[in-house]
Amino acid sequence: YAEQGGQTFDTATICSASGAEFQVEDAQKYSGFVLHIGAVSGGGALKVGDDVTLKVDYQRRALVAKNHTATHILNYALRQVLGGKVDQKGSLVDEGKLRFDFSHGRPVEVDEMKRVEEICNQQIQKALQIHYRDVELNKAQQINGLRAVFGEAYPDPVRVVSVGPTIDNLLSDGKTPWGMQHSVEFCGGTH
Repeated sequence: YAEQGGQTFDTATICSASGAEFQVEDAQKYSGFVLHIGAVSGGGALKVGDDVTLKVDYQRRALVAKNHTATHILNYALRQVLGGKVDQKGSLVDEGKLRFDFSHGRPVEVDEMKRVEEICNQQIQKALQIHYRDVELNKAQQINGLRAVFGEAYPDPVRVVSVGPTIDNLLSDGKTPWGMQHSVEFCGGTH
């Protein structure tokens, strides 16, 4: 996974048959290409056309994914407490922390922060299943209450991530305000 949308990159090792190991320390997306940044070790050579094995650090990815899902739950809780005018402005998600930037128009009161924390904890304790699927953009935009970042350009199809309801339920029932009952967002990150 290359860094994007506020989520940090995967770390990994790319191994060649000649014994070369490329330690991926960063991955960035540029003009549709993924640039792996790191260093070669282990002797041997790594060249274009080599068959390689990629060993993603899945333990680190799992920690990042948990924090990423937590930002979705936080976004949901903020809307529950502060209302629908909460707008995400950015985020930072890595294996050790998360940051969620949002606008609201006024300072958040201490009792509101406590309520947001309670809702986040309740959602986590429910251990709801995470559902995700690529959906045609025009169909995904019909999901009642779906959250997206204002001004962001989304691909077609777009990936829909739901904490709780299945994607089929979201698409088949346009009346239920899913986004006010659950976290439902466009998102390309890991969860």
